[in-house]
Amino acid sequence: MLRLFRFPKNIVSLGARVNPTRSPPQTQVIRLQHVRFRRPRFKAAYIIVPLGAWFVFYQITTRYAEALLDEFDMQLTDAERRALEKEHQSQEYDDDEEGEEGIFIPFPGFTKTIEPLPFRGSDPEWQTYVKVSRDEALLVSMRASLADLACGAVSRHPVLRSRLGNDVHVSKYWLNIQYPFRPPPTFVRKGLAIGGGNGIAWTEQPVDSAAVFWTRQALWPSALTLSLWSFTTALARQNVAALAQFFGYESQTDPLSNMQQAIEKLNRQITRQPGKPSPALPPPPSQNRTGEGPTGSPLPPIDKQSTGSTTTPETLGTGAGMGGAIPPVPSAKDMYAIRTTKEHTSGPWDKFKQSLARTWRRPAAYPPRGSIRVSGLVEIDSPHSALIVDCLAWWDPQTERYDPRTLSLQLRGIRPKKQSPLRP
Repeated sequence: MLRLFRFPKNIVSLGARVNPTRSPPQTQVIRLQHVRFRRPRFKAAYIIVPLGAWFVFYQITTRYAEALLDEFDMQLTDAERRALEKEHQSQEYDDDEEGEEGIFIPFPGFTKTIEPLPFRGSDPEWQTYVKVSRDEALLVSMRASLADLACGAVSRHPVLRSRLGNDVHVSKYWLNIQYPFRPPPTFVRKGLAIGGGNGIAWTEQPVDSAAVFWTRQALWPSALTLSLWSFTTALARQNVAALAQFFGYESQTDPLSNMQQAIEKLNRQITRQPGKPSPALPPPPSQNRTGEGPTGSPLPPIDKQSTGSTTTPETLGTGAGMGGAIPPVPSAKDMYAIRTTKEHTSGPWDKFKQSLARTWRRPAAYPPRGSIRVSGLVEIDSPHSALIVDCLAWWDPQTERYDPRTLSLQLRGIRPKKQSPLRP
């Protein structure tokens, strides 16, 4: 009975359950804060302090080591010093011999030009200049030999030989001899030296000037780039003109230029096949021909040597009696595609060859040290005309010959001996 009069444990919760109060829901406020992450600033002390500590340590160590070496050197006798010097010299000699067997790998882009100092009066090259300048017979021989070189080059040139003939000789020449004040520049390039007793080391070695200029022309082919641009431009113009003609927008061209282009195309086709005879016209029909049978072209002549042969179609297919297999013959479709491509690119290809011949030059090279410059004009005479050649060469006193790498011959002009007006 007494259980009925007990109070509940939580009167508040019971009242809330019996009479619930409707309070508005509480909204939760969310605050957003923008945070910016920054990297730690670079401080020079991070580099200066370690470098300073390393420098102090290096100075203390080297000075202490120098003091020990000086003290050790003062304790040595003269005999011991001579023995150490001989041992050091023999070690250097062995290192030089081993260094010749090493491998040097050059790196492009690390080539450096070294400008030399002018000659002195006591230098052997300048003494050679003085000796050569006083020898009149040698100077005459130098001029004459260069003129003969120019005449020989002209006589061996196929185009000039066909125009001048075989009877060519030197008429006169104007050649000057100059003595340079300083030797030509030299080149050194850096790379990896492997072997030779030193392991792998980053060193530099002298290099020939011709190799440097050839490498530069290979890495930067300006002549080939200009020629490809000419080829691409000509091909684009040709395709645009063909497309415009297809849509009916044909440009008005000069008939004389079209005729000239047709003549040039015909000449190219003739020169491409110099050994092929011109096609002969078929013979006229005979008068005693009757109307029986079709009339066609005559049969080709039969080879007399092949009349007695017993070659059959089977043996032709296997290549018997011919000493080998028959090469594969391209199909008609491939031949048509090749011929069409050649005809379509013949004009741009001529532009490419013209541009390459106009812009390509042989890479220059510096002459040997102590060479003498000979330059001027040489006139070469022939029965029909005379031509002038601009010459530039370097005479090497050591070999007593002209350096072939630096020899330059350029045609200045051709003067015909007999001229006739172009118009009647």
